[in-house]
Parts: sequence; C-alpha cells; structure tokens
Amino acid sequence: YFDYSEGSNTGAVSTMPLKADSFGRGLGLASVDVRWPLIRPGNRFNLTLEPRMSLTVASKDDQQSRIRVEDGLGFEMDATSLFRTVGAAGMDLWEPGSHISLGMRAGVDVVPTSGSTTMPLRATAFLGQRIRTDDAGAFSRASNLDRKQSDWVGDFELRHGDYGSLTGRFRVDAETGKLVHTEALARLKLWRTETRLRYHEFDSSAAGPSRANKELQGSVILTLNKNFKLFGALYRDFNTDTNLSAS
Repeated sequence: YFDYSEGSNTGAVSTMPLKADSFGRGLGLASVDVRWPLIRPGNRFNLTLEPRMSLTVASKDDQQSRIRVEDGLGFEMDATSLFRTVGAAGMDLWEPGSHISLGMRAGVDVVPTSGSTTMPLRATAFLGQRIRTDDAGAFSRASNLDRKQSDWVGDFELRHGDYGSLTGRFRVDAETGKLVHTEALARLKLWRTETRLRYHEFDSSAAGPSRANKELQGSVILTLNKNFKLFGALYRDFNTDTNLSAS
C-alpha cells in the first residue's frame, strides 16, 4: 500500500512531480535457482567449474507509473546481483515477466607444497547475463535492467597468498561490446610496504551524465617499526583532471 503526499519526487516513468496519491499494489513471483559445481582435483592444480541458472516468473505491474522511485535509484545489476529474483533493490521498481539468469564461474588453485596450509595461488573468473521476456521501461540504462537482454557482467580474482591480489568486476554492453563499467582493486605487500590501488570507471553511455566517473585511488603504507608508520594517499579524478585529495 502506498500513500503519497504531494511533493517533488518524480515517478518511475513520468518526469513530472506526482500529485498526492494513495493506492494498493499486489505482486507475485516464483523462482528456481540451480547450480552444479564441478571439481577436478590434481597433484599440482585443483580446477573448478560452476554453471548456474536462475529462472523467475513474475507478475506484471500496472501501477508502476504511479510509484515514486526512491529505493532503486542507485541500483545496478552486476555480477553480485545477477541472480537476484527481484531485479532492483526495494519495492518501488518491479521487473515484470519471466527472466532467466545464466552464468559460469571457473577457478584454479595451485596445490600447496608439503608443509604449507595456504593456497599459494588462486584465480577465479565469472561471466553471466540476464534475459527477460517483457519490456521494463521504468528502469534506467545505468541499472542494466532496461533491456530484455542485459549487458554481460563478470568479476575476477587473482590472489597470491598474503603477498598480493587483483580483484574486480566489469560490465560489457551486449549490443556494442563496449566496456561500460570497470572496477579493479590491487594490493601488493613487499617487505615493510603495502600498496593499494583502486580504479573505477563508469562510462556515460551507461551511467548517464550524473553518475559517470573515472577515478583512481591509491595508498602506500611503510612500516618503520611496531610503533611508527608512514602513510601516503592520492585520489585522482580523470574527468576533471584534478586531485580530489592528496596526503
């Protein structure tokens, strides 16, 4: 049940402020999620392959144009949310019709030598996509739920014990093949130094002018002894070609 007073919030479809309104909405869905992990242990490497499928059938929503979007404003479907049964956060946006989410995760672990208890090297990667039967014009391009066939989404991880790691997620436009959203985090620990880098880019073709950005954040910590450390950090905005912070 929704009870709105007249205000400046805009509706999911209408770009004009909505008038005071009160109404009820009933929605329903049924979903099944299937995954099949495949593991092949070896003397030097352990290989894993995990296909996954989620099938959801949802009702239509004839009240969507009357609802003011609040919860789902900043939502984006990526590798972490591909298998959500409900397409967006909260209940103000609804993904109608049937949709299927398909994905594959692959990984390799280097078997540790005798006497070691931790994996010396691990690498994993995921790639997936969602396909829907119905149009959903209430969703923005940034949400990755505006098309019947979503963009490709994925993530990756490369980790070498406690020495370093490279992780990230990405989104590739299914129609143009362009990389439209990238986030990568790197960590390297050598001797007494620990370096961290984060790169983030959200292309305006998908993000829109208000959410588009391209930035780099980095920090270095040098441990002098158990009581003292030196720290340096930089936050660079490539869109404005300025340093937002430096220390």
